[in-house]
Amino acid sequence: MRSAASKYQIIQLGLCFFLKSTAAENGECYKAHPFNVYLFPEERPGAGRDVVLDIDTVNFHKQQKLDFNKWIYEGVPYISAKAEKLMAEKSMVERNEAPEELHLCEIDAKRMEQEIEKIKKWIEEESKEEYIVSGFNGFLRKYLYQEIAKKFPQLHHKSKQQENYQKQIILKIVTAEEKKAIEEAERKEKLQEMEKRSGALRLLKLLVSLKVPIVGHNPIYDLMFIYSHFFGELPFSWQEFKQEIHCLFPDIYDTMIIFGDDKVKKLLPEKQSSGLEPVYLFVSTNKELAGIPISIESENKYSKTEHYHEAGYDSYITGFIFIRLLSYIGQENSSKYKNQLYSHRSPFNFNVEGKEALHDNQLVYVVQLDKGKTLDNTKGILKECKEFYFMKVITSDMIYFGIKKME
Repeated sequence: MRSAASKYQIIQLGLCFFLKSTAAENGECYKAHPFNVYLFPEERPGAGRDVVLDIDTVNFHKQQKLDFNKWIYEGVPYISAKAEKLMAEKSMVERNEAPEELHLCEIDAKRMEQEIEKIKKWIEEESKEEYIVSGFNGFLRKYLYQEIAKKFPQLHHKSKQQENYQKQIILKIVTAEEKKAIEEAERKEKLQEMEKRSGALRLLKLLVSLKVPIVGHNPIYDLMFIYSHFFGELPFSWQEFKQEIHCLFPDIYDTMIIFGDDKVKKLLPEKQSSGLEPVYLFVSTNKELAGIPISIESENKYSKTEHYHEAGYDSYITGFIFIRLLSYIGQENSSKYKNQLYSHRSPFNFNVEGKEALHDNQLVYVVQLDKGKTLDNTKGILKECKEFYFMKVITSDMIYFGIKKME
């Protein structure tokens, strides 16, 4: 799970905000505001970031008519919180501060001496024209910045990229007041550019600051992808990941778990899928669950047609399920589902804010294999046990499995 969330790309981010209103004639209702956001990572020169997709996922999105052109050409940019912090720190560094003293070889030192002499003569001429330095690589330009800051404080310098992608240094003689004003304007411009490049990260940070409840349908992967692409490298420790997610989103609800509530189970047909689409179809059509009215603005396309597997629409129907289920089982019963995340073929749900507790009527065994034994052999033995109902591999030589408790 960690590997997939770290490796593969996010294509869409679905968000739906539900606002409760009591102004309706028939009492309270909810107005849904869904958004479907295509995301494409901001280019960061030298970062070496790849855009990786799984071919099965691509084929699935093709079947769903996903607009790949819109994703690539119009996707909202974003960078990680770490990258944003580095950009902010860099923009706040004084231009005249050199992070390190640079040293040159004899040939380069001579070239720099010659260029610095040319700059001195230009200053002596008191020219109002700009002086352009070109033909040097990045290291030598950095050295020139260092020397200009030390020897010519009356100069303002900026970098300009030419059509051939070569960079120039533009020098201009200014007063101390002019220099301060120019550099302050440049600093503000850099911060604005950083905000633009941060893109969707700003939205996620806003959600974090609001501390609003987050609702998903089996959202463990969603949370891992969001953390990996926006907030930092996923921890190797599950406990550490839980702590990080809980700090970002203190109140998380999983509609897949709520759908398993005992009161809801009594309404279900014998074979009811727990996938998002079938759960929505059941909840939206069952008379017992026809509770609080939920509507979307008429101009929103989701109010007219279904768009399953589009992130924005999926976020809407997830919120719809949550509201209807909580209305049915009672708001007072919601606390037992807070921060409980569904775990497939597992004896427990993931508890984001504490220790995991085993489901009722279950026993779990952990098996450490002796040297020379293989997991395949052990799996075969377990499958012959009639009470056996799940098994998970922990490491290459360890598994855990569960059986039903005897009544």
